[in-house]
Amino acid sequence: MGAHNRHIQITGANVHNLKHVSVAIPRNALIVVTGVSGSGKSSLAFDTLYAEGQRRFVESLSAYARQFLDRMARPDVEQITGIPPAIAIEQKTISKNPRSTVGTTTEVYDYLRLLFGRIGQTHCASCNEVVRKDNPTAVADLLAKRTDARLLVLFPIAHHDNQGPEAELRNILEKGFVRLWNSEQNEMVDLDESSLHTIAEQIQDYRVVADRLVIREDSETHARVAEAVEVAFAEGNGKCSVYDMADSTTAHFSTIYECASCGIEYDEPEPRLFSFNNPRGACPECQGFGRIIGIDEELVFPDLDTTLSNPKSIAPFSTPKH
Repeated sequence: MGAHNRHIQITGANVHNLKHVSVAIPRNALIVVTGVSGSGKSSLAFDTLYAEGQRRFVESLSAYARQFLDRMARPDVEQITGIPPAIAIEQKTISKNPRSTVGTTTEVYDYLRLLFGRIGQTHCASCNEVVRKDNPTAVADLLAKRTDARLLVLFPIAHHDNQGPEAELRNILEKGFVRLWNSEQNEMVDLDESSLHTIAEQIQDYRVVADRLVIREDSETHARVAEAVEVAFAEGNGKCSVYDMADSTTAHFSTIYECASCGIEYDEPEPRLFSFNNPRGACPECQGFGRIIGIDEELVFPDLDTTLSNPKSIAPFSTPKH
């Protein structure tokens, strides 16, 4: 990287108190400009550096955005190189709209919404795993790459409000699934009429075996993997698990945008989720305004030891009007 990329180079600045000053300011660093009064601090930082950076930045914005920004004159300087867009933030409110920020005024906010909405990743608040939406084809292609792996393709037992555990197991048996996997004991269990009652008592520990596979590098195996995964997603209401018998690990997949491990559903990232002007993205407490109106109980009842019979127990009733 050249020196001009590592520094902002100001050459021959003659703004106000500056007399042909040349300076190289490091980029990607916190720079503090100090000096006695009248030494040219503001002339260098604001009237030279910020003025030129802001001028170039404003020229790149739309005509609509430029009308809200002050235009600064070109500083009296021979040359400035390596300068990025510049924003100066003062300790005062420049807009009466509480939703107006540096991001909205400069239109950077719109690009950030697109960035987070399109390529952002959601992490589960419980286990920190990446939340994604799977599909049978992608899962089958992933499993087909695990050559020589011995896998069990599983799906959860459905739960209907109008059916008990034994009825759910009988439905599975009638569909032709005769094996279950006990996830607590890591063992295969045969499903038949004689075992329905015993399994029903601990039904939450079981998953249905859609197929047992040994991954080979041939088209027949890939087709079988794809079929097993598709059946598992269909019968498991969009959920599928794959147990690796070699290392005793289980991978969870889901066609719903949720954490496959925890089962917590999330909203898919989209630009409106990051908009404080949209009800879906705005804070539910302040509606995106950054403030809420409420009653401070300590101000209403300043002395909690008094009773309501005391006329001064409720401050608003005893405070004179102004």
